[in-house]
Amino acid sequence: MKKKPVLIWRGITALLLTRVALMCYRIANDEYSAGLAEMHPEFLPELPVDWMDGKALRYSRSSEGFKLWSIGVDGVDDGGDGSRADAADTIGS
Repeated sequence: MKKKPVLIWRGITALLLTRVALMCYRIANDEYSAGLAEMHPEFLPELPVDWMDGKALRYSRSSEGFKLWSIGVDGVDDGGDGSRADAADTIGS
């Protein structure tokens, strides 16, 4: 199946570009965004889409930083746990 590697790279790209936008937002506002929609359009030209289900990438902010994740190839949302994640599933601060 040739589409899977393309989707994985699209997912990695969306996660990385969103992480950069989150870092830029933090520099400008001294905190991470409460949600990804808050960063549109100034920091994100469009809201990032999860490469597996077509919904928004998952994001949560905490006092330690943030978690940004995709549901991954298994189709399961593990809340960004990452303990069984593929390389493209989770990116944190």
